[in-house]
Amino acid sequence: MKLVERSATDVFNGFLSRIQKEVYAEADSELHSSLIDQMVPQFAKFLPNKQVAILDVGCGQGYALLKFQGLGFENLTAITLSTEDVQGTRKRGFVCYQMDMSFLRFEEDSFDALWVRHALEHSPFPYLTLLEFNRILKKDGLIYLEMPMPNTPRQLESWPNHYSLFGEQMWISLYGRSGLKVVAKTRLEFQIQIGSINDGRPFMQSNMVFILQKERRETV
Repeated sequence: MKLVERSATDVFNGFLSRIQKEVYAEADSELHSSLIDQMVPQFAKFLPNKQVAILDVGCGQGYALLKFQGLGFENLTAITLSTEDVQGTRKRGFVCYQMDMSFLRFEEDSFDALWVRHALEHSPFPYLTLLEFNRILKKDGLIYLEMPMPNTPRQLESWPNHYSLFGEQMWISLYGRSGLKVVAKTRLEFQIQIGSINDGRPFMQSNMVFILQKERRETV
């Protein structure tokens, strides 16, 4: 058996290049827009005032930012890996950076709140990503997290760019390790119908929703 030299840096960079090819744009859709319409006002109730700095992580094309703006929030920033989504969000007038949520370039204590909807399941490194969320959050900062339940008829586990579809207990464990405590949680249950799934018959989809608060500083 012959051993070869493989630096950890080269392997990791190769992996990042691989998953970059699986990034896709997330245009507005009726389903996602209706859920955002429902949940932005609910999260806003947890925020202390309209001057808080909010970061939309995995922003799509900025629809949630429009809803926050409509409620009077003005200090709004977004990140996404999709070039198309960066352009779409900027076209709507928002500050948006092309940035990986696991390797954030913001300073510590930059934001009062993070809106993270259908993003964390796209991270191959969710523990690292949560530690990064902790780092950029101010003391007692809040996070809205929403992600799909695993093992549904849609079989999202096999979709490109879906790497971390965990159950509730696994997520809660990772939050605790990352210095984040759960202050509220719920489930969103809704019926959808997709021609290629479940023989075209309607089926129920379930999303987990968590409101987290920074309990202590935990960083890499």
